[in-house]
Amino acid sequence: MSPRQVGKTTLIKEIIDTRGGRFVTFDDIVAAIGAREDPVGFVDSDPNRLLTIDEVQRVPGLILALKYIGDRDTRPGRFLLTGLANLLKLSAMRTSSWAY
Repeated sequence: MSPRQVGKTTLIKEIIDTRGGRFVTFDDIVAAIGAREDPVGFVDSDPNRLLTIDEVQRVPGLILALKYIGDRDTRPGRFLLTGLANLLKLSAMRTSSWAY
């Protein structure tokens, strides 16, 4: 069974319904462009709600923004990230500058 067949989106939406939050998918090109243009603003746009990002590997520069915001605000459970890539292998994780 592939990751696309296990009900990932259904589970995510249940979590969002329970906790409250925002769901963004980078299958939506407009959302992906917005995240690329202002990654810190995108990540920190609603700091009191869960931000769920699906297909996060499509905007690798966002990983550094998530780290930056996470270092400033250490509350657990702010972000739920999903996708098909190993985030540690993304080029943004191996560089010290913003990768867009």
